[in-house]
Amino acid sequence: ADADTAETNARKSADTTETNARKAADTALDKRVKVLEARRIVTGSYTGNAATNATGSYQNIDLGFQPNMVIVFSLKYMSTGMAAPGLSFQGTVTVTETGFKVKNAEDTTAMNISGTKYLYLAIL
Repeated sequence: ADADTAETNARKSADTTETNARKAADTALDKRVKVLEARRIVTGSYTGNAATNATGSYQNIDLGFQPNMVIVFSLKYMSTGMAAPGLSFQGTVTVTETGFKVKNAEDTTAMNISGTKYLYLAIL
């Protein structure tokens, strides 16, 4: 009987510990979500994959939301592009429902040179 009581108490203690850990994790997650919801600017980077007008393809950058504006730039080539919903920069940067897409134009506008790191700033 003492062994059964000890096992029951150990299970109750483990359950309480798990419940408290879950509550703490949920609270921490709620705080993170509130911070993310309050953010109005998202930054990041991508590496070019050489999609071009000639190939008719784009590289999609998934942000999980449609930005109101996105600015893309390469420090290596000192090139910059921007786009807003319905407004594309020379067809090389285009806003999508889940982020934006980039490609290189036939001229010197390069927003997707293979292996080049690009930085972006997306405004919600």
